[in-house]
Amino acid sequence: MSVPSAGGGTDTAMPVTRPAPPLRIAFVNTHPIQYFAPLYAYLTRTGRFDVTALYLSDFSIRGGLDKGFGRAVTWDVDLLAGYTPTFMGKAASNRRTGGFFSMVAPELWSAIRDGNFDAVVINGHNLAAHHVALAAARSSSTPVFTRGETHPRLRRSGWRAALRTGPLKAWYRLFDGCLAFDAGDVAGLAAALRPLPVDADHRARAGEASRERISRWGHVECSVALEAAVTTARRRRGLGRT
Repeated sequence: MSVPSAGGGTDTAMPVTRPAPPLRIAFVNTHPIQYFAPLYAYLTRTGRFDVTALYLSDFSIRGGLDKGFGRAVTWDVDLLAGYTPTFMGKAASNRRTGGFFSMVAPELWSAIRDGNFDAVVINGHNLAAHHVALAAARSSSTPVFTRGETHPRLRRSGWRAALRTGPLKAWYRLFDGCLAFDAGDVAGLAAALRPLPVDADHRARAGEASRERISRWGHVECSVALEAAVTTARRRRGLGRT
């Protein structure tokens, strides 16, 4: 491309470099979570990601008994702002976490296969819906990552350990990589994604070492790790941007 110069001739214009389109990432979560939502909003604000959260249930939005807290909880923060939340069908208003088949969410199949995502991140492995999501990602050749809170410091013995070890190894082999809950606990994984609630109360309870780790594995580091992991996985598969 050339443009007229001041002297009447032509100059060769500098090539126009357009920024790469944002990576389209789908996160599979049971429900909107108070420490994940700010991370998803931050990733979207960077302009490098277009984040969609595929939610199996809306019980944290409706309010009610939260087994993790042992009491009724209604969050006074917006858990759906700054990114694209998508609830998996009308049944999302009735689903609650329980046993393996408490959340199946067949809607995940079409949401992932037709979503044209650059990558899918599945949080957990203990629900049938997690396996639906994995099957949908693999069948559509979409890079897929797992993230959970399982780590080498969790110790089980006897028949429970024997039953878990084989299936979990087989499960993790099906992914392009793991996004570690805590890089200090899970060494050698391809990326580290540690979204923690860093409010004043949390900082007050944390010791000096914990505060250093919160600072080191903040949202900025999460975005860098996630971008590197997804880009590497797509390159290995011979895929470009969607």
